[in-house]
Amino acid sequence: YLAEMLKSNRTLTELWLSNNEIGNEGVDQLASALTEKNRTLKFLSLSMNRLITDLCLDAVISMLEKNSTLKKLWIKDCQLTSEGKERLKAHFQEKRKVMIEL
Repeated sequence: YLAEMLKSNRTLTELWLSNNEIGNEGVDQLASALTEKNRTLKFLSLSMNRLITDLCLDAVISMLEKNSTLKKLWIKDCQLTSEGKERLKAHFQEKRKVMIEL
């Protein structure tokens, strides 16, 4: 429901979803909404969701590449591996358009 709402959202600029038992499927759905439709969200916190793993990194990277308004992503204290964290850092270190806190 939240991902569907984000597709039509015109006012929400911050979304704090820390510690909500969101997993890879939830991240995939949120990322899809933020990739294709949402142009207002500037900050997204997914921290402390222990069900988030490297399996959702492709969706997160696609979202960050295509969404021009999102400026901050907090995704720390999840189950991302060191390799997954390095992949995110390496992918966006050069662009510096999005601040990612791992």
